[in-house]
Amino acid sequence: MPSESLHTTLAFLGSVPERRIPELTQIAGPLAAAFSPSEVPLRLTFDHIERWKKPQIISALTREESAGAIALSESLKNELARRGFSPDLKPFRAHVTLARKVPHGTHDHTMQSVFWSFTEFALIESRTEAQATVYRVLESFPLITVQK
Repeated sequence: MPSESLHTTLAFLGSVPERRIPELTQIAGPLAAAFSPSEVPLRLTFDHIERWKKPQIISALTREESAGAIALSESLKNELARRGFSPDLKPFRAHVTLARKVPHGTHDHTMQSVFWSFTEFALIESRTEAQATVYRVLESFPLITVQK
């Protein structure tokens, strides 16, 4: 995966009609503004690698989930579902996809820890093209007000 494509997903929606994109920003903005400042920045420590057989991907994962990231993910999914969207409701599991279309496995193993911290989240469009999936940030939502 190109470095600019690395991300972790808080709420996966699948296909959304373009006319409904403004609704997503109307949902995400207030949730970001209401998020508890005591939990910001959100911190994730990616410390091991797994290969997931069915989707044929290799991902970096966390052994300990972030309570703040879980709370934000659940809030987003609940509000999206309440507003008529169909988010994937599986429990949040922080991961970063490192490689796709890996037909044969590697054994899961520990890696040198990589620390990520977040003070915002984004609405991201993903498009599958011939060579790769292309990600584009549509809008970002700060979790804290930046003082100037």
